[in-house]
Amino acid sequence: MSLDDLLVTLERRDIVTPVTSINPAGVTSKPAPTGTLTPDTPVTREKCNAEDVLQKAAHGANGTASQWWRFHYTDREPKEASYSPAATHAEAMAGEPDAIKAEPFKPLLREPNAPLSQEEETTILDWLERINETDEVIISAALHQCQTDQDARDFFIGLAAQ
Repeated sequence: MSLDDLLVTLERRDIVTPVTSINPAGVTSKPAPTGTLTPDTPVTREKCNAEDVLQKAAHGANGTASQWWRFHYTDREPKEASYSPAATHAEAMAGEPDAIKAEPFKPLLREPNAPLSQEEETTILDWLERINETDEVIISAALHQCQTDQDARDFFIGLAAQ
């Protein structure tokens, strides 16, 4: 798992399941066929034509893409999953065939009680160097997340200690 994947995973608190693949079975890179769409018709990231959009709206399918989806089932507790890049309702449901409903949501962050200390920052930077992470954007994103999210901070410092 790359650091970029870890950052995506950490954007969500209280994760109860692993990060879900963005390529669920049945989703292709080809545009959805024109004609009648149903809520369970896979819709791809390709542009749909206006007729498809209107039909999808008429059938109640949610074309909004979200990185975070909560799935509901008839026989068990809901679970949450993260998609990177963001997935549409159809793509998310294709990856969870037992789900009866999926809803996008925004995760809540747990703010740190204190600023990131110099020692903690050094520990994180040393770990990033050990795993050969050199992308300045990813390094900055990791540090920013540790400055604003206690769970991310705990997670990265825990990885650095291993």
